[in-house]
Amino acid sequence: ERLLQTGYEVYAFEPFLPVVEKLKNRLSNFSNLHVFPLALGAINEERELHLVGDQNLVNDPNSQPLYPDADYTLLSSINIHSLPEGMVFTEKVPITVTTLETLHQQQQVPMEVGLVKIDTEGFDLQVIQGMGDYRYPVVVAEFWDEKFPFGEFGVDNRLPNLVEAMKLRGYRWFIVIYRVFPNNEVSFYCNHLISVGSSWGNVFFFQEHSVFSEALKWCSCVMPATYFSNAY
Repeated sequence: ERLLQTGYEVYAFEPFLPVVEKLKNRLSNFSNLHVFPLALGAINEERELHLVGDQNLVNDPNSQPLYPDADYTLLSSINIHSLPEGMVFTEKVPITVTTLETLHQQQQVPMEVGLVKIDTEGFDLQVIQGMGDYRYPVVVAEFWDEKFPFGEFGVDNRLPNLVEAMKLRGYRWFIVIYRVFPNNEVSFYCNHLISVGSSWGNVFFFQEHSVFSEALKWCSCVMPATYFSNAY
């Protein structure tokens, strides 16, 4: 939303139609928002999106929810992965998956894009693999450590795998901003491909060292840094 307020053109991709409508209604005043009812991935295909719900409510709709503040529409995933205790996959809906490369080729998105933000609930590596030969100054992906409740199995967003895929695409520098479950304290580190146990967060990849350097300065001013021993 802040990007829209600043005047940037934003191209958003969301395969679950109720969320698409919610997004359009909430941001209807912005003519610079373009919403596509699609998922992004490594290839063009038809898949199923798995929806998440509260186990108590699935068993008895009149019972008390285990997570009363949770917005389950944000947790839908193409992958069937681990979930915190009390959350379950409830149903699946058909969706269309396309690639960033295809969107560029079909001129549905601009040829030059300044920032790509990926947050696909465990499917992020697939989106990167669908970039083709297209490159962006900054790419942000979500990662889950293997001890994070959502990331114990069935995911395509392990930090080492994301780093390796992006290095192959010319992104030599990255910054990790993370929390350790179940705490909310935020910290950061850079250019270290091992995730902290039980952590989750975002990894920012940079093509240019100058941009990475400015981002690192900003992080150093606003949050504590994490340092690793050689034995980590």
